[in-house]
Amino acid sequence: MSFAEEIVLPGPEDPLEEERLAQAHRLNDGAMTLRNAGKSSAVALSTVKRALALIPGAPFILSNMGLILWDMGDLAGARRAFEQAIEGDPTNHRYHGNLGVFASAIADPDLAEKHLTEAIRLTGGAPGPKWDYSLLHLWQGKWEQGLAEYDVRRAHRGPSLYPGMPYPMWQGEDLNGKSIYIQGEQGTGDKILFSRYIAWLKETYPKCTIYAHLRDDLANLFWEFETAGIIERFLPNSIPWPKGIDYSCYLMSLPHYHGSRREEWIPPDPGLIRKRVVDQNSLKNMPMPGLPSVNVGICWTGNPSQTRNLDRSVPLDLMVELAEDPRIQLYSVQVGPGNDDLDRTGARKLVIDLAGDIVNEGWVGTGQVLMKLDVVITVCTAVAHLAGALGCNVWTLLCKEPYWVWPREGDRTAWYPSMKLFRQKDFRGWRPVITEVKSELGRLADTQIGPA
Repeated sequence: MSFAEEIVLPGPEDPLEEERLAQAHRLNDGAMTLRNAGKSSAVALSTVKRALALIPGAPFILSNMGLILWDMGDLAGARRAFEQAIEGDPTNHRYHGNLGVFASAIADPDLAEKHLTEAIRLTGGAPGPKWDYSLLHLWQGKWEQGLAEYDVRRAHRGPSLYPGMPYPMWQGEDLNGKSIYIQGEQGTGDKILFSRYIAWLKETYPKCTIYAHLRDDLANLFWEFETAGIIERFLPNSIPWPKGIDYSCYLMSLPHYHGSRREEWIPPDPGLIRKRVVDQNSLKNMPMPGLPSVNVGICWTGNPSQTRNLDRSVPLDLMVELAEDPRIQLYSVQVGPGNDDLDRTGARKLVIDLAGDIVNEGWVGTGQVLMKLDVVITVCTAVAHLAGALGCNVWTLLCKEPYWVWPREGDRTAWYPSMKLFRQKDFRGWRPVITEVKSELGRLADTQIGPA
């Protein structure tokens, strides 16, 4: 009898082995549920490690463990887990895709190119890997190529976010004498940033008629686009499609047809958001500190459902260190889930919370708050884009591999001339960034108030 014959391999009929497999799958699924819900990464990691102990070397568990280790900032461990998953099953496109996206985020374009290309090949050109590939090119500053590929987002994200429109998609035809419907997409910050392309469209085709939907709660902020005759009419939610419109286009497709090949080629912001905020002037007086101060608005996190929100978020515990200088008064312009951090950290002793005023007044009121501050210090969120469009003195804190629209180096951006950029040098390395911001604030306080 051979050695192989002496081994009793458990089969599907072995109840203990069935339970082992079932537990491993439940633990793996539970770990990813914790991760997706933003729960403790440490607990998620322990959960996925238990699953891996039940099925050693399982590629699907290793790949998920890589995602959790990435969340925790263990880049070497994440890469090793992703690579082990591929070694275990080199034909699985998801494992190549995970490593490719990870490589993009840690600025390893060659590794990203290799695995995203393989993910595309394995899927026969499925939208998901092609979407990640377009983002890689945009992050590399290859805008002409990336924007041409960017349209795949519609197929990737599906009809729930990109429903079909009853008009032909515009592909750069002459619009004079024609009408076009522009559908807003993605986050509020993207709508603010890319609204300039609607003004460019009207300037390029002055005899066209533009209809747009940019979300009902943003209509007030963008109202001057209609007043100025750029947009004929904002279309609200839940109305029948108007008849007789010639073309349709998603907002984020406009840069491709404009020919934006790099940041220096972008059209300027038309100033209409600023005009709306200044003209409405409905905000009540803000609470003021008792001592002469540099009044600083802070926003430390974005939408938690955003894929890389953890990377772009600064811990509030760290940001409140800006208030150690008594010449600095911090105001929170953080609305939504992140506002709870003020209670969790006890930071209300150092920060005046303006969330109530902002919520009541909407985005126009938010803009009025920002314009009353001496400086706005924010991570990459809608607040950064609104402050930039308003011409505020805004300092934007960028993670090591930020959103593709930001320049790859330097502290200025052509998108917003009044904005200064502060950059991470290492993954999740916010401490040096805050130290740099503190020094800059100190110099501003010296000028505005006098030496401490």
